[in-house]
Amino acid sequence: MSYALNSGENLLFSFALIDLATGVTWKGIYDNTVAYVVNDAVLGSDNIGYKCILASTGHAPPNATYWSVLPTIPASQIVGVVVELVDATKVAKVTYTYARSAGVTAGLLIPGSTYIITHFNTGDDFTNVGAASNATNVTFVATGTTPTDWTHGSTLQQMVFPPNIVLSDGLLQVELLKGDTLLLDGDYELRVTMSFAAAMYIQSGAQTDVLCLPEAMTITPC
Repeated sequence: MSYALNSGENLLFSFALIDLATGVTWKGIYDNTVAYVVNDAVLGSDNIGYKCILASTGHAPPNATYWSVLPTIPASQIVGVVVELVDATKVAKVTYTYARSAGVTAGLLIPGSTYIITHFNTGDDFTNVGAASNATNVTFVATGTTPTDWTHGSTLQQMVFPPNIVLSDGLLQVELLKGDTLLLDGDYELRVTMSFAAAMYIQSGAQTDVLCLPEAMTITPC
């Protein structure tokens, strides 16, 4: 899909993060004229992913007779995001990055920063510094520096977001900032690379899978 904008304009991109099981075929945005078969997957007008459970044409999701909702990818599974505007020579002219810090098992938290509990050990307690509960994959914004108890080896990672990237369960939003496109002119490729890990790999980082989403973009001077 191609996009066009004038240099010096902000542009917000929203990406639905959908978990596609083996055997499911992605068909893109739902089209009322297409004949879908069982295990075809589409993006509905509500930005939710659906899997066909009964062959049909013209029965749009969320019609539960023909479609079931696909599971989304939790924000806790995304360990990194790199957004790039790449020119014809494959040189990145604009880069935004979300990443997690190295895992830590002790120390002081930074109030206002976002953390994820990548491995929870019973006995530790982070509820006094913003965590809604004590469990693996809980994310929270630190409200203080010192957890009630952090002596049992639980691992935290700081989630370092630029202000123009918002990540939540099932949704990634990236805003291309006008200040970064002001001097650009021509055709560029928007590359969004997301690194994610299965739960068993979150703490060690032993395996990271990368999904690349290239899109075309034309930028013209104001």
